[in-house]
Formats: sequence, structure tokens, C-alpha cells
Amino acid sequence: MIPSAGDARPDWTLDDFKQAADQARAGRIAVLQFHGVPDREHPWVHTRPERFEEFMRYLHTNATEMHTTLSAHPFQIELSPGQYTFTIERGKEFFAETREIMVERGMAKLTFRLRRWINMRQLGWYCGDTHNHRDPAELPNVMLAEDVNVQLDEPFSYHAWMRGLATGRSFVTTGPMLMAKAGDRWPGATFQVTNELQDYWLDCTVRSEQPLESIELIVNGAVGRRFEPKNRKTDSGAFENEVSTRFKPEGTSWLAWRCFEQRPGDQFRFAHTGLPISIDT
Repeated sequence: MIPSAGDARPDWTLDDFKQAADQARAGRIAVLQFHGVPDREHPWVHTRPERFEEFMRYLHTNATEMHTTLSAHPFQIELSPGQYTFTIERGKEFFAETREIMVERGMAKLTFRLRRWINMRQLGWYCGDTHNHRDPAELPNVMLAEDVNVQLDEPFSYHAWMRGLATGRSFVTTGPMLMAKAGDRWPGATFQVTNELQDYWLDCTVRSEQPLESIELIVNGAVGRRFEPKNRKTDSGAFENEVSTRFKPEGTSWLAWRCFEQRPGDQFRFAHTGLPISIDT
């Protein structure tokens, strides 16, 4: 979910742009959306090139880092000659690509091809993310939102996805892909203990774009066990970790898994299973 601090329209003024851009304060990010510069096929979301240059000049003199997001639909943007950094991203399943480009008049066409490091749909998982416009005052919280991935045991449909979500066959993530089971059952399952000596085999597989820092088994709300990731490199260039362990409940328990992925700039991403696995004694 990437909400917009500002969504450019033909009547946008520099004051409108400043109000949106100036929300990027104290570590907060302001996402600015332009549908086309120009966008002659959709005039209701058109931005004149000279107005766009005015906006960029403001950023150049009032910020050290500038980010511009554009609609996922075909678009055109006219840039003045000069050095630019292009970063192309597509969700969490693709490696981002960054290039330094010298824009010149009459230059050849450039093509950016993104590499996929995981295909969750092939593994039976479907992500529910959205494009959303919210009140700018809500952005500090909304920007922290994560994707919800749901495991389906039937063909994909809206109702199938909602049924999977309701039963807890899910995990939330800001990056890593975390797939966990107790025996042959997904998160959200409930086990009724009939033998006090019985233990349960737990499996957790995590795939991530960058190496993991830790994998944790949560027992009744506290870290029960912490596992050191091995970070095996996959053929796609990502990383995979697998954990298998036995768990013997000492009473009614609920279990969940979470992991953390270290990122440059002292940042991190995480994943956490949805509804816990419950063991009733």
C-alpha cells in the first residue's frame, strides 16, 4: 500500500505542491504522484512540463533527496537534459533496478528489465495490496502498512482469498516471504491435545531479497526460541532459510513466527504469520 501525499492535477499550483512535499519531515516520506507530464490522453490528470519543472526546482533547492511516483498506466514525462538517477520497482517480488542516466536530446530508447526473485502465486500465495488516497494527516501511520499474503487451497477468487484470510492462512510482510506450518497445517489451525506427551513438528521457510538477521518462534506472546539464519543463496539471487523444530506444549499455547531482514541505512523489513497456531490442552 503506497498512499499519495499529493496527486497532481491540471490546476495544481506551487503552493499545492509545497503543501504535499513539505510533509516529508522528521524521517517521514511524502509520495508525490504525477499521471503524465504531459498526459494529453487524460487531460483531467495532466501536468504541464513547465509547471513540473517549477515543482522540481523547488525540490532541488529545498531537499537533498527527491522521489517522484507515477501511475502504473502508460505515461510520458519530459525531462530537461542532465544527469538523473532512475530507480524502478515493482512490488516485493522483484529486485529493484537503479541506473545513473545522462539525459540528452535525441538519445536512444532505454529499456529496464526487472528480475523476479520469487513468484508467490506459483507457491499458492496471493497478495492483497491496494492503491489508496488518504488524508495527508493519516500518512505517517498508513506508510507503515504491509502486504497481506494468503495461502489458497482452491482457485483464486475474491471470496476464496477472503476465506483464506478469515481462517488465518496468511502472513503480513514488508519484505520477506514467510511460510510456516505445524505438521501439515497452516497458521490459523487449532490442535486439540489428547495426549499430554505429544509434541508437534514445526516448519518455517523464509525467502528474502536480502539476508535475514533473525527468525523467531513466538510462544504466548513472547520470543520462545530464536534461530540463527543460514541465508542460503538461491538461483534467483535471493536468500532462503529453513527451520524445523519440535514443540511440546506445557499447557494451552498459541504459536507464531516472525523474521527480520536487515537493510542498508540501518533499516529493516519484517514478516509475521497471521492468526496463530493454537494448541488447546
